[in-house]
Amino acid sequence: MKNSDNKKDIKEGISRRNVLKGLAALPFAGALLGSSFRNRSIKHYSQHENLNELKMGSTVPEALPVGHPVNNPMGQPFGIFPGRVVWVWDREATRSECTNTVTDDGPDFWFQDKNTDQELVSRMIDTGVRQLTGKTTNRESWDAIFRYHNERVGKGNTGYARGEKILIKCNFTSAFTMDNETMRRNYNNVWGKASETSPQVALAVLRHLIHDAGVPQNAIYIGDPQRNIYQEVYEKFHAEFPEVNYLGNNIFNANIKIVENGRTPLTISESELIFYSDKGVEMPDVIADKLYGIFEEIEYLLNIPMMKGHNGGGITAFPKNHFGSQARQSSAHLHDGLVYHREGYGKYRVNVDIMGSEYLGKKNLVYILDGLYPGPDWGDEPVKFRMSPFNDHWASSVFFSFDEVAIESVAFDFLRTELDGNNKYTEKAYPNYHGCDDNLHQAASESNWPHGIIYTPNKDGKKIPSLGVHEHWNNPHDKQYSRNLGTASGIELVPVLVREPLKQFLYDS
Repeated sequence: MKNSDNKKDIKEGISRRNVLKGLAALPFAGALLGSSFRNRSIKHYSQHENLNELKMGSTVPEALPVGHPVNNPMGQPFGIFPGRVVWVWDREATRSECTNTVTDDGPDFWFQDKNTDQELVSRMIDTGVRQLTGKTTNRESWDAIFRYHNERVGKGNTGYARGEKILIKCNFTSAFTMDNETMRRNYNNVWGKASETSPQVALAVLRHLIHDAGVPQNAIYIGDPQRNIYQEVYEKFHAEFPEVNYLGNNIFNANIKIVENGRTPLTISESELIFYSDKGVEMPDVIADKLYGIFEEIEYLLNIPMMKGHNGGGITAFPKNHFGSQARQSSAHLHDGLVYHREGYGKYRVNVDIMGSEYLGKKNLVYILDGLYPGPDWGDEPVKFRMSPFNDHWASSVFFSFDEVAIESVAFDFLRTELDGNNKYTEKAYPNYHGCDDNLHQAASESNWPHGIIYTPNKDGKKIPSLGVHEHWNNPHDKQYSRNLGTASGIELVPVLVREPLKQFLYDS
């Protein structure tokens, strides 16, 4: 990184709390936090000389981050196949030549169907749910998903009951820039090309719920409660599923024409629904939060974030995506519970409370992580990945699991390896904050909780149990976890690598 950049970043980071408090007064200001964080210097190992021969290509980063013992699982694995994380990759699902600019021929961005193949993405979702459940059809897979979830939360071995409501919670952070009247994207706004939930992944999941799981359209809600859905995305979804409820938020900005543009208005819960176990020590501006009312109404939740780096949390995936589920005007008050400026292990982590919430964690049906176009920071455009099998292409991946800690751990290993400060597409290395995975240690096992902290986010006096299993892969060449190496504990990463380089992993016919 250039010295001038370091000086600028350090200066910007001096009065972080004042910046956050000021931003909290702005509509949807939580999206604007990027400028107040600075890059941190990252230590690295030199290139390991004893790694096995590559099994999935020839390109790997030159260094690995320090401080992450490999294949050392902690916590309780969950899933029909405990600890399983399915990784589906298809290079052809994304167009390498995408420029993410407005060209002479018009807009050329990652989220457009000309750059992201809807049918191939849909087949990736088909493959993922089948590999996760061990079933041969989508219908059987979703029945197994509902039955596993319901039994785990104490409802018994029951499937979906017609009429039960389900929310698809997306990450549409950049929508704060939309035109208030038309709700359309401003292609000339730098935020308009930010990495976030792919419309193609969200639509594929909608198709699964309606056609395969038997969920009525009018029982489905979709959106990003603290933001909105771009009109172009709404039109794509609505053309196929006109009876689905497309969420709209004008609570903090009455000028946004949500009803005129076909949106279902949001409400805020009457009482506080999530309670932070820090009790105001590290997060002095908050003890508890109200949520959007939809979280009380639904029986099931599908949280579908984009896998990416984050300047405050190191990475952003499932719990970080719920910063937009609490019903304040911004999420600035939660950032003091993240790793930035609080690096290391054994410290309060707000993500653990979110993961343990009966509304934000317990209701989650299955974990689907969008990895088609990861970015280095919350508001950055996507960057290409170097390691095999990506080899300087978009990541072109989707991940699936019943175990939130396991899938977050896998996402962390991909991101900490790619976003190490040496990626030729970005200098940002946020996933390599020291202690970035502290929240995963704590979500996995009570033995890792800080002194004096008892995680009770539901104000029922009950501390949360293990929320899943955490470990790190053996190396970025082989990407193997404990169960891949033949042990009976830990994570099992199931790669479904379509086309090349592993020909045996093709889509089901």
